Order: sequence, then structure tokens, then C-alpha cells
Amino acid sequence: ETQQVTQKMADRRVAITLAAGAGVFALTRDWNRLASVFLVDYSCALKLSTPIAFKSIMYKAANSGLLLKGGRAIEQLADIDTVVFDKTGTLTYGDMLVTDVVSFDPKHTWAERLLAIAASVEEHSNHPLARAVVSAAKQHELPHINHGEVEYVIAHGLISELDDHRMAIGSRHFLHEHYNIDFGPFESQIDELEEQGRHLLFISLDERLVGMIGLQDNVREEAAEVISQLRDLGVKNVVLL
Repeated sequence: ETQQVTQKMADRRVAITLAAGAGVFALTRDWNRLASVFLVDYSCALKLSTPIAFKSIMYKAANSGLLLKGGRAIEQLADIDTVVFDKTGTLTYGDMLVTDVVSFDPKHTWAERLLAIAASVEEHSNHPLARAVVSAAKQHELPHINHGEVEYVIAHGLISELDDHRMAIGSRHFLHEHYNIDFGPFESQIDELEEQGRHLLFISLDERLVGMIGLQDNVREEAAEVISQLRDLGVKNVVLL
């Protein structure tokens, strides 16, 4: 939009310059004075100023680790009232750690076996949560549990077969919406971990919830300062997606 405005201004300036040049030449019949009028014309500079300024902004931003999509994004920066952060690796370090392993069926799937099962399936995924679960199992030197082919459901979880049982690992939404799994009997335990800021992975066998794994991410030291500065700059809403 800025460039369109400057182009219109420059186009009008060309007409003014030509008219001024014609007037000067008509009055003086001096080619040097006509040339002087044309030399002080700034139409080209006006047209070039906006793209050069915006390229300079994008270059400086890139050197600071900020990717700007283009001129329109830069123009809209002044009107921004909301900033949305991705959940992992922005305000936090993204190095998830397993803090809790809870079995809802300790007779058949005790905590260590639950972690071993989860790690054996999650090793097929590169998601940060999956890497954290696999790392925890290695630290505790847990054995690999044989399982069937793993199916990765994007942004939801993993599905596999374990000893002729259908197994699903993923978010609460995934297990509840896709497999109609009942979380009711375990709400108090789930709420307790969520209040501590844990990210929860749930594990089901044959459409029955058998356990959950709690993971914790570490907040960056500068996170609070960054949010405070954004609010001082006029940002009204800070959203964690």
C-alpha cells in the first residue's frame, strides 16, 4: 500500500516537472535551465524509496532472527494487538522431560512396563514428546517391547498392536473422540498433574485407559521479560497456541 501511494505521488510529480520545465523554457529559451528543472525532479527516488526501505527492514530483521513475509506484513506490524506463541520451543526450551508415569491398572501394566511400552512405540516418531519418552526409557534401561506396525495420526498420536490388543497413545482429545474412552474415573489424578503444568500423554488398550505419562518443559529465563515488553509496546493479547 505504501508503494502504491508513492508511485501515485511520483506519477503526479512527473506531470508537474514537465509543466514546470515547459514554463521555464518558454520564458527563458535556456536549455541549461530546462535541464536544471529536470535534474531536481525526484520521481524516480520516490518510487525507489519504498522497496529499498522495506528490503532494508527485512534484511535487518533477518539478521535478528525474525522472518518477515513481505511489505504488507511490515505495514501491519504497527496495528498488531495480539501475539500468538507456538507452545513448544518459543517461551520454553522444548527439551521435554518425563516427570510422572501413572498406571491405572497396576496389576497388568505397572509403571515401568507402561513406560517401556510407550517408548517402544514412540521411537517411531520424531515428535519432541516421543523423544522425551524414549530418552526416559533408555535412562531407566527398560527393555524394548515387541509390537505390531505403528500408525502415526498427525497431531493426535500413535496406534499399534500389542499382544493382540489395540493400543493407542496420544492426547486426551484423540483417545476420547476417536475411541470413546472414558476418563471419568481418573479425573482427580489427571487434574492434579495438569495443575502442576504437566503435558499428558494417555495410553489405552482395547478402548480402555490404562495409564498416562506426565512431561514437563522448562520455561526460558527471558520469557516473562519478553511478554512484559510486548505489553508495553501495545500488545493486548498474548496467546499460547
